[in-house]
Order: sequence, then C-alpha cells, then structure tokens
Amino acid sequence: FGFLNVLNSVHGEVKDVCQSFSSEWFHEILGFLLNIVPEHAGKVGMVCYQGKNAEGEDCIFIKIRRAVKYDGFDLRKAEDQIKEKYGDTYMGGGGHAGAVSFRVQPQDEKKFLAKVNKVFDFIKDNFN
Repeated sequence: FGFLNVLNSVHGEVKDVCQSFSSEWFHEILGFLLNIVPEHAGKVGMVCYQGKNAEGEDCIFIKIRRAVKYDGFDLRKAEDQIKEKYGDTYMGGGGHAGAVSFRVQPQDEKKFLAKVNKVFDFIKDNFN
C-alpha cells in the first residue's frame, strides 16, 4: 500500500524546491502522482491533499487508486470506513472499483492521519 501525504504540513518541507500546492503547477502533476503511487506500491495507493471542492469549500481530498495490474479489492468498499471514521466531517465522494475520491472537512492533520491509517488497515486486511 502506497501513501503520499501532500497536506499543509508538508508544504514547509518542500517550499525551497517546488511551488505552492495551490498553484496550477500542483494540479498539473496531480494526475501523475495519483497514478504513480499505486504503481510503485504494486496494489493500491492513496494521495491526500488540501484543496477546494466543486462548491469552493475547503476540504481534504482522499484519492485512492489501484495499480493497473491489480484487481483484488473494490475500492468503493472504503467509503463506509471513511464515513464511519470521519463522521460529520465527511463531505462526499465516490468512484469505481479501481479509483475513488472522497472529501472531508479540514481538520487537525494528526487526527486526520490517525483516521486514514485505520482506513489503510481495512483495505490491506481485505486484499486478495
């Protein structure tokens, strides 16, 4: 399972080597990141970052994709776990068996990451 954290805490660590994540530059490479993380992991990859949803509200995106040659888990099954872990902060999401995207309200990163680790565990425990 691969994970890439590009939440706000990471911005300070990379500010001298790349542009702001709110820039067009980040969105230009996002598709590449979403595909390369699961491929390097071999099964499933997750990328989390902060942005704005379609309504312009601040949120944290949780994007999960399978590697091209892996079909041992339907990623839509993660939605119930995310709804359970994030409760009232869950803003919506969906997708298909090989790629899903969910949104939650901005929150303390440590708390967010503790919850997302439980979602990781659920997915890993259900790999075929």
